[in-house]
Amino acid sequence: PLPLNSPTVPAGIARKTTALEVPTILGERPTKPVNLNTGVEHTSLKDQVLVTYARDDWETRVAPLINKLYEAKIDTWVDQYLMMGGADWYSATEQARLECWALIVVVTPAAMRSELVRKNWRHFQNREKPIILFVQEAVEHMPIGAHKMTNIYAHEGTSEPAYHQLIAELKRLRSS
Repeated sequence: PLPLNSPTVPAGIARKTTALEVPTILGERPTKPVNLNTGVEHTSLKDQVLVTYARDDWETRVAPLINKLYEAKIDTWVDQYLMMGGADWYSATEQARLECWALIVVVTPAAMRSELVRKNWRHFQNREKPIILFVQEAVEHMPIGAHKMTNIYAHEGTSEPAYHQLIAELKRLRSS
């Protein structure tokens, strides 16, 4: 079971799971894949970039970034439209970590406190897959190894050059 093609959502972005589709026990990780009839289909993510972020940053920081990447024809995967903690979410996020070729970390203080962001970061770092830090707000402490990664700084009001730099870096990494 996996991410996602819904007529109302751009390709590569999962649709939101409804409350009726969520397992009754949210705190328990499923031990085997569960088919919840959510429309989530197995699709290879090997050509997609995983974007990890704090959910609270979606509207103001992440959605505009996803739109720019979509316009540049860079396939991305986010978990925004899946219910966190649900069976589909567990399966889909695990598949994204395993298959996506690169990771964009949208860096904000909230993201640096997120366990999911840290888990995605560690997974890509341990497998030596490309990680790009898209710094949207200064943070006090970055995880170990951040200084060795590509850092792109997007300051409020001047994000356009940062988007272009990010797109160029992704295309460079993909072609190498």
